Amino acid sequence: MDGYIVYLDDLSEGARELAAYSRLTHILPFISCAAVGDGGFLRSPSFRAANAVRTVRVSVVMDKVKSAVGYERTAPEPFCGRGVTAAVIDTGLSPHVDFLLPHRVPVFVDLVGGKSEPYDDNGHGTAVAGALAGSGLMSGGRYSGIACGADIIPIKALDASGEGSTADILQAMQWIYTNCEKYNIRVVCMSFGAEPQGKNDPLAAGAEALHSKGITVVASSGNDGPAEGSVKSPGISPFALTVGGAEVTDAGVTVSEFSSRGRPGGIVKPDIIAPAEDVVCAGAGEDYVAVTGTSIATPIVAGACALILSAHPGYTPDKVKELLMTHAAAVEGAACGSGMLDMTFLRGIT
Repeated sequence: MDGYIVYLDDLSEGARELAAYSRLTHILPFISCAAVGDGGFLRSPSFRAANAVRTVRVSVVMDKVKSAVGYERTAPEPFCGRGVTAAVIDTGLSPHVDFLLPHRVPVFVDLVGGKSEPYDDNGHGTAVAGALAGSGLMSGGRYSGIACGADIIPIKALDASGEGSTADILQAMQWIYTNCEKYNIRVVCMSFGAEPQGKNDPLAAGAEALHSKGITVVASSGNDGPAEGSVKSPGISPFALTVGGAEVTDAGVTVSEFSSRGRPGGIVKPDIIAPAEDVVCAGAGEDYVAVTGTSIATPIVAGACALILSAHPGYTPDKVKELLMTHAAAVEGAACGSGMLDMTFLRGIT
């Protein structure tokens, strides 16, 4: 994708300078950046650093329900994520019964088509939201999400092919940063990835900014394993709770071969793993779909964060991350971070 994310020492002045020489596409105050469509930023005295706009994409397999296993509610009333709002940056949200009865979508944000009513022309975002907070109503509760009482704010920043740009994702992050108090957004789920860009990686900067606002940032590690150094951005950020994938069978838990892993910045990633193979959740155009990929492990962990925050609203993102990692179940082998998300621990939250 064309364009650059430009870091500016003085955003207000720098944006005016950029507009004189470049095609200005996004203003991103939360990380003091602007996105431009060409290289005219080199003429701006406020220019500090720049990164090329990269493609962001999802990578999962979605099928009609076969023999996959759904996940039951993990906490008793009143803790099912109630009182917590999770933002899902993705391909949108289908108006599925599992989100609308009762209605738990306070607003739909469409950065692609500008529509006000929920839709999902890909299906990925609906599946992710379903694993996080679907009620499971159409399945009699069998395929409910982890935090089935949480509110969901879908932010459509990826198109019908499941792709977008880093500039689009940053615009979505900016919306969350600006509106988090209004909607009580405590968790953001990002089940996508872009190639990391080193020290000034813009998605990592965005994750840090959201973390500073008290938002627990949950990101997928990516599906490019088993190669080392394959973790995608924003999962490379030390401020993100980065999720890898696990295969759960009668024989036990193993790390999914496709799950990305590595040590970006010397920090072991992913931080934790969760079920990532044949996870059943709400579908767009189908009642339910079976999904495979770290994209679907990520909302399971995001739902766990919502459960903790529902029970303990005062907890910080660092406290939530610490709890989940401390209570993770040990898994043999590499690429599992602190281990497997512990469902038993979540059921005991009081």
